[in-house]
Amino acid sequence: MNPFTELIDDAGLLAPGAGGEAVATRHRELRAGPDADAIATLLIQDRQLAATDRLLADATETVPVTVINTGGAGGLTALAGRSAQRLAVVAVDTTLRDPGDLVGNAARVCAAARELDPDIAVHVEIPYGSGWQAAVEEVEAQGLYGLIRMTTGSAQLVDQLSGFVEADLSFAVDQLAHPQLPGLLLALDALIDDADTTAAAAVLDSADQQAQIDAIGSWDDLRWTRVRRRLRRVRCNDPAALTELLHRWS
Repeated sequence: MNPFTELIDDAGLLAPGAGGEAVATRHRELRAGPDADAIATLLIQDRQLAATDRLLADATETVPVTVINTGGAGGLTALAGRSAQRLAVVAVDTTLRDPGDLVGNAARVCAAARELDPDIAVHVEIPYGSGWQAAVEEVEAQGLYGLIRMTTGSAQLVDQLSGFVEADLSFAVDQLAHPQLPGLLLALDALIDDADTTAAAAVLDSADQQAQIDAIGSWDDLRWTRVRRRLRRVRCNDPAALTELLHRWS
C-alpha cells in the first residue's frame, strides 16, 4: 500500500500574505508532479470559492477542494446550493459554535450536513469543553469526521486524539507544521495501542525527529493501515516540504 495516498491538504491559500495566483500555480504543479498521489485537496474558505474558481479558469481538470464553512449549520445549508466550474467540493470543515450545548450543536450540524451531496466528507471541529466527548460520539454516529488543530497544547491535543480513537472517529488535522508529522503519527499509533495520554504526549513532544523517522520507517502495511484509518488528512501551508519529509521514511 502507499500510506501517503491523499494524505495532504494544501493550506497555502490560508497562509498570511499568500498570493492567490502563486499558490494556485504551485498547487497545480504539485498535482502534476511525482508526489501527486499524496495531495488530496486545496483548502479554501467559503468566501474564497468564487475567486479561487476564477484563478483556476485555465485548468484542464477540476481541482478537488475542502471548503471551510464560516457560517455554522446555516452555512452548510447555503453551501449546498453553490457551484463552481473548475472546483470540485469534496470536503467541508465546520466548527461547533455553541460551547454550552455541544451535543445539540453537533446534532444541528449533522442535520444540515445531510443537505450536502453524500459524497462530500464533513469534518467537524469539536471544542474542548463540557460535553465534548458526547459530541464526538454524535458526530461519529452520523457518519461525519473529526477535525483537530495542531496549535492546541500537547496535553489537550492528545486527550482529544484519545477521544477520537476511543470513539473510532476518523479525523483531519489542521495547521500542521511539517516537522510535527512524525510525532503526530507515533502518538496516534501509541494511543491505538492503548497508551496513556501522558506517554503519548511525551512521544508527540519528542525533539529527536530522526529517531521518530527511523521508528516509522519500520512500520508494516498493517500498522500504516490502522493509523491511516483514523488519520484522514493533514493540512499544511507548505505541502512540498511535507512530501520531502515523507521520502525520508518511504
